[in-house]
Amino acid sequence: YFMIILIQLYLLYPLLKQLTLRCPVALFVVATLMTVIVLLDGYLRPMGIHLYPRFLEPGIILLFPRWLYYFVLGMMLATVLPRVLTVTARFAFITVGLWVLAAIGLLQLSDQYGFLQKETNLPIMLYATVALIMLFSVSAGLKYLPQKGKSLLRWMASQSFFVYFVHLLLFRHILSPLPGWLHYPLFHSDGSIFLYWFLAVGVSFGLAYIMSFIPGCQWLGIVPARRPFPLTRA
Repeated sequence: YFMIILIQLYLLYPLLKQLTLRCPVALFVVATLMTVIVLLDGYLRPMGIHLYPRFLEPGIILLFPRWLYYFVLGMMLATVLPRVLTVTARFAFITVGLWVLAAIGLLQLSDQYGFLQKETNLPIMLYATVALIMLFSVSAGLKYLPQKGKSLLRWMASQSFFVYFVHLLLFRHILSPLPGWLHYPLFHSDGSIFLYWFLAVGVSFGLAYIMSFIPGCQWLGIVPARRPFPLTRA
């Protein structure tokens, strides 16, 4: 599913890049409206209200508009990254507080309606935006990390493409059947969703590290290891 979406977005990338440079505000508004319309339609459709033609409904989930907002937001932030880091760093405590409130609100909605249901789609969009701003604001403190800490984060970032896809596979199909002792509530009434997430991401990074020494691993989205232990890189 995500590969189908990413292929569409990267095919659009040259056009989106030009629009980001020429008319960034208009592009952001259009991308936001397209994503909101798709998400809002899922909520209004059972009420008989359709926000786009019905012939698009069966395949709309496999089309790019649902994710266009996030892609364009990332592109725009990347073009002004130094300025974004400078501005957001001044409000680190505020953004962390907003992120906590957004997380609590999203968890409450997830408890009531179920995670990734139509009622939580727009709140997830808001939460993701707040979380991204929070990460930018606290990233200014990374310069105070020791060199090995910076190297570890750099390595994790380099393997993030592989981890992004593999952790979903682990989360949905491998970790779910684990023994019952893992199924206690952990900040979430639906079960140990956070524990599953940490396990899935941790195992994914472990696989990335081991497989990075295997020739041809780059075809799986893994950055090959250049030294016996990547944390020693300056």
